[in-house]
Amino acid sequence: MVMTAAQAAMDPHVQPFWRWEEANRLLKDAIATPSEDKPIQLTVDYLQCGDTSQLPPIDEAFDIYDSDGLLRAEIEARVLAKQSHASIAECCNISVQLLATYETIFFDVRKHHLATDWVTYKTVGMSHWNGFCDHELRQLFALVALSGGEAMLNEMVDSFRRVTRSAKKMKISLFLKKNAPISHSLQAYVAAHVLPQTGSGERWLREYRVQLKEAEKSRDPVRINRVLNQIQTEIILLARKVLAGKLLEDPPPQVRDVNTLKEHLKPANFIKQIQERVLLGAK
Repeated sequence: MVMTAAQAAMDPHVQPFWRWEEANRLLKDAIATPSEDKPIQLTVDYLQCGDTSQLPPIDEAFDIYDSDGLLRAEIEARVLAKQSHASIAECCNISVQLLATYETIFFDVRKHHLATDWVTYKTVGMSHWNGFCDHELRQLFALVALSGGEAMLNEMVDSFRRVTRSAKKMKISLFLKKNAPISHSLQAYVAAHVLPQTGSGERWLREYRVQLKEAEKSRDPVRINRVLNQIQTEIILLARKVLAGKLLEDPPPQVRDVNTLKEHLKPANFIKQIQERVLLGAK
């Protein structure tokens, strides 16, 4: 049986690159029945062809996918940010035809934008919960696109290009280098996504939320910015430890009143709040 686009749209287990997988399956299993899905059949032809230059759009799209570098990360993130084909092609300096081919064969998610859980799971995975590993920059870009949109993604991509000229160096740690030409708040935002939302990482984020709440009660902008800057700095240092493979210890115990302790135990949606707050706070 050859999978169709209609079947793929109803199957929650399919990957964004389901057409590429299906073409490879047809070839491996020697299924002679032509696919009704033209992109799948063209991909089968490409895989069977000894001269890949006969199908240049698919060959170029595969090269982007297989290299798994900055161009792939940026294309996929901009699709998730719901940019138009023309806008993405201009930002990524590729043709609209190549972009359309890449999306069709390797990143078929645009029509599923309302299925947010599926899209998040297939493009980000569990990294937003477990904390992003150093090699998961593409997944981080995807999360930024889904949660912050085009403007936030532009800042992330532009900042990354300032810290490296190599598209092959896809490391989150490059954002957190000392003296990197990136704003302190953006470094803290990236760092906050490195910390796991369980165990010691969660306890540190809860601690920072309480510290910030206590400062905000004073309504003193100087104190609030001072505390926020300190939190940003500490989150960056913690993230560097995590990315270096070092053990993350719990925050030291604090003596606090009952109301503060209640604030400390609020549900876990506070994590997104502190991640956003370190970005929108002091520069």
